[in-house]
Formats: sequence, C-alpha cells, structure tokens
Amino acid sequence: MNILRRAEQLLTLTEKLLRAPKYDDAMEQMVNFNKQKTTKAISWMYLSLYNKIQIWKMTGMKTFKLSPELVSAFNNTDVNLKITPGDFKYPFDCFMIESGVPLFYCDLNFAKLPAYNILFVNKNAADGLSVSIDMNGKERDIEWDVSIMAITSGFSVIFDGERLDSGLDYIWLNVKNDQTIKNAQTMKSEISSILNNPVSNGDTQNLVNMFCNTIMYVNDNTRVRADTERVCGRKVKSIKGEAKGGGASSEYIYLTPPRGYVSVEPDKKRFIDKRFIVRGHWTEQAYGIKHSLRRRQWILPYWKGPEMSEVVSKKYMVE
Repeated sequence: MNILRRAEQLLTLTEKLLRAPKYDDAMEQMVNFNKQKTTKAISWMYLSLYNKIQIWKMTGMKTFKLSPELVSAFNNTDVNLKITPGDFKYPFDCFMIESGVPLFYCDLNFAKLPAYNILFVNKNAADGLSVSIDMNGKERDIEWDVSIMAITSGFSVIFDGERLDSGLDYIWLNVKNDQTIKNAQTMKSEISSILNNPVSNGDTQNLVNMFCNTIMYVNDNTRVRADTERVCGRKVKSIKGEAKGGGASSEYIYLTPPRGYVSVEPDKKRFIDKRFIVRGHWTEQAYGIKHSLRRRQWILPYWKGPEMSEVVSKKYMVE
C-alpha cells in the first residue's frame, strides 16, 4: 500500500467533507445538525492521520519491515495491557512498522480489514506542527505523549450523494506516558462516541502485541544485529515525481528472527513417519553461471524417513 498516495487521497476527501452546507431554515439546521457533526468528526479523524503521516515524512521516514516469521511470533506473544508508554525506549520519535503480510486483522466499519502498517508518533516529533487541533478546528495543547495507529486500506463514504474514497482507515491509541494501554483503550473520545467506532479489546491486544514486541526486539541487547537486521537507504518521490521527504536519509530497517529460530506456527508440510527406500532415478541438475545450465545426473537409491520408524518395503520391476 502506497501510504503517500493514500495520504493525498485522504486530504482531498477531508477538504470535501469540510465544505459543510449552510442552511437558512432553523428547522432544517436542527435536522442536519447530527450529519454536520459526524462530518466534522470524520474530517478531524482523517486530517489528524494525514498530519501525522506528514510528520513521518519530515522526520526521515524510518520504517521497520518485519519478516513473516516475526509477524507470526509477535501475534502469538501477548503483551500485558497494563504497561505504559513510559516503560519503553523508542528508537525514533516517529516511525512506521510494516510487513509483506498483514500485521493483524482489525474490526473496522463492520468488516475485518488487514492492517499492513503501524504508525508511531511521539509528542516530541509533533511539537510545533499542525496536529494540535480539536474537532472544530481550534488549536489546543496536545493531550497525548504517544500516538500508535494501525493503518488499513480505505473504504468509501457516501457524502451528499457522492461516493468518496477515504484512502485510509485506521484505529488509534493516544496515550500519556504514565497511562496504561488498558485505560486509554476504554476511554471514549468525542470522536469515537460520534462515529460509534471505538477500538475493541481484540484490536487493542493485536495492535499492542505487534507494536510493543517490535520495540522490545529492536531494544534487545542479546540480539545479534548482523544476523537479524539489514538497513537499506532509499529515495522517496512524491506522487508529483519531485524528490521530497527524507530523501537519502529515508531507511527501511529489515528485521528477521535470530538463527536457529523455530516458528510458532504448526508445520504445514506433510510429516513422514515411515522409513522407506527411494529408488535410483535421473534428475536434471542445475549448474553453471546462476544455475542457468542443466545436465542429467543419476541419483543412487537412499533411505528416507526417521531411522527407528516402521520400514515400508516395496518391490520394483526393472525393465
């Protein structure tokens, strides 16, 4: 998912939603009050996410890319929701976590949507930037120290008869450093009350599992970085083709399990519990530069299967 392109879609939608119609009739104003309030809530939610994506772009666009094995391991390791953001040391004030497979699935807008990205913003990164606004567009002090958001693919909104692509959808946790995750999850904000879309217990657990396990893995002093981490710089261009953002300082930080890691997922391959002889046969063996050539090779008969298992014998006819 192209976060930058989706963010541009998000800004376009926000601008359209903010163009609330004016009504002269007092009764019509009352009828449309809830609609306008919901529109403001959606606009605020999207604009807040868009601004935080801009912070990520301006602070170097660091991205941790998790291997599928780590995603599986982190999903199967529950983190206690009584932890606080102050319990952790963060590698950067703003960064993204993503993978080539879904990080987890969350309940949004009556559907199970895959979350491929988690965006983290520390208050230090947000200070001085345009994220300190309330739902009515008025400036206010930032009321959180840490913002953790799981971003999914977008859904469509019907507004004044027009179908608009939201570009992005997300669940978020805005937490103070001394506040537990559990407490932050149960507190309903004005936005979640209006949209009636609070973060569920399961979504919170999945989000915290993926985020906190990643941070603990990054901070693990026993981890051999040479075996488990690879850093790649990259150039990033905007959708207009101009070089922007972190440029050469932008980085993908690939994380993989340590050597000898055994997957927590059950082995889906067929398990061999019998011992038998594989008869001799010809094979096309690859050789040469980049294994581009082939030659016929005779493979001698050999035993296959656990040594102490039952032996299966079979007669072969030689022609």
